[in-house]
Amino acid sequence: MTPNRLVPIALLVVACIALADTALNTQWPGRPLVALAFVLAVPGYAVVGHLRLDPFVAVVAIAIALSIAIGTIVAQLMLWLNLWNPAAAQVVVGVPAIVLLGMQLAAQCRRVGGGVATISLER
Repeated sequence: MTPNRLVPIALLVVACIALADTALNTQWPGRPLVALAFVLAVPGYAVVGHLRLDPFVAVVAIAIALSIAIGTIVAQLMLWLNLWNPAAAQVVVGVPAIVLLGMQLAAQCRRVGGGVATISLER
């Protein structure tokens, strides 16, 4: 699989694990790494992945920068509104990101010409 195919799937898994961790308040050694991957990659790639930019390194760089910007904006809004709740912020950012990542996967399947089982291995 090419990175363009694998990254949305991997980030969808990361987002689901991060939201499940938040909902269940689990404690396990990998939680900080999942949270870091979520904050640095998921929201930005959910948006930038729809743009079909090349090269892939540029997509990753823009996705990380956009993720940091989205996190900063959400944190600033929570501070200004005096509503600090990191768990709610993760849900507010994560649910739309999951929807956007799912839309990317659906678009990839449509471009290939079939259902979920026919995700192409070619670019």
